[in-house]
Amino acid sequence: MRALENGGTFRYFTVVEVKNLISGETKEICTKGNFVAGALHIEFKTKDKQVYESKKRAKSRYFEFRNKEALDNISFFDYDPKLVEVVKKKYDFKKALKIIKEGGKFSIGLNDEEMKALAHALYNEGYLSGENSCFGGC
Repeated sequence: MRALENGGTFRYFTVVEVKNLISGETKEICTKGNFVAGALHIEFKTKDKQVYESKKRAKSRYFEFRNKEALDNISFFDYDPKLVEVVKKKYDFKKALKIIKEGGKFSIGLNDEEMKALAHALYNEGYLSGENSCFGGC
C-alpha cells in the first residue's frame, strides 16, 4: 500500500475500512497513510514485527483496532463518510474530475474535513492524492 510506505513531507491520503473492536462499528475513513501506520504502532505497542505484518496485509485496506488512541490517530470518531457526497455536490465533483482526467491542473482551498472528503471521492475514482505537510516551505 503506497500511502503507508511513503516517507518525506508529502503524505498520501488513503481510504481504509476500520472496525472498532470495542463498539463493533465499522466505517470507511479517509486519512493519511502515515496516520494508519501510527495507529498500528499504537495498537501493537510499537512492536515493529507486528506493524510490518499488518502493513503487508494492508492491500485489503481493512484494519481492526481496540485501542482508543489508535482509533483517534486515524480520526475514527470524527470522520463522517457522509461528507463525501456533500463535498462532491458542493464543489461540482464531476467538473473537477473532468479537469483531472484531461490532465489539467485542479486546485481548491478546503478545510481539513472537506479536504479529506474530496480525497476520499478521488480515491474512490482511482486517483491518489495527498498533502504537503512541510512547514518549512515546498
